[in-house]
Amino acid sequence: MTRVLVVFEPVAAAESGPERVAEQSAAARRALARAAAELGLAPLELSKSELGAPRVDRPGWWVSLAHTRTLALAALADRPVGADLEDLRSQRLTKLRRFFEPDELARLGSFEPRDLAELWSAKEAVLKLAGAGLEELGQVVLVGREAGKLVIAHRATRRSVLHRELDSHLVALCVDADTFDVEWRDAALRVEERP
Repeated sequence: MTRVLVVFEPVAAAESGPERVAEQSAAARRALARAAAELGLAPLELSKSELGAPRVDRPGWWVSLAHTRTLALAALADRPVGADLEDLRSQRLTKLRRFFEPDELARLGSFEPRDLAELWSAKEAVLKLAGAGLEELGQVVLVGREAGKLVIAHRATRRSVLHRELDSHLVALCVDADTFDVEWRDAALRVEERP
């Protein structure tokens, strides 16, 4: 069975601009280092693909990184993986609606910021899994919901996206596997599955 380890790391407070971005990136790398150590893969070297997606120097292992202003994560798996993280307190969630097609919103069934964040994060996780950027956002479409997971189509492939709530954050996880086990790491944070 595919194994996915998701490690969270708080982002230290930083001034705006480059300092904040640098700290967010550093927090995601710290989370990756913790995941690699737990799996006996440390140290891992992180590089970027031709399209800018993060990758690690161990054959048979994939990584996805995400962060908000206050929290970062690293998802490390033995299959391709995509993860996204959204702060549910963010004011920008109300603006996400403009990125979705009317039929997607109808399938989603809600225009609440929390539900829009769920759709946005699902699309981002699928794009990260594919190693694609936001320029392909228009090719990522909500096609339904199965077993409580959003089902997203991209490049003629349907992907199920798992969501978890983490304190005031929403985590989206997409794995290139039919079944997988996820281990969530950070005892200080409360992780709950959204029905």
